[in-house]
Amino acid sequence: MKKPKTNRKWYPYEEHGSYYKLEDGALMSCAMLIDGSREDDEGGEVDFYRGVEPEELPMFRAIIKELESKP
Repeated sequence: MKKPKTNRKWYPYEEHGSYYKLEDGALMSCAMLIDGSREDDEGGEVDFYRGVEPEELPMFRAIIKELESKP
């Protein structure tokens, strides 16, 4: 069985105004401040059941796919 991916650091996605990383396979998000820094060091899990609009799913799937290839 493949171990869930965990990224070593947060990756900025300026076009979405957030930082993202995978943590045990879960997509984590942290808000990006105006100066490009992170709001905090913890962030929160992206809630695909209550917090994501259907039209946003392809964007999040693309981010997950990209993060799976990063350290």
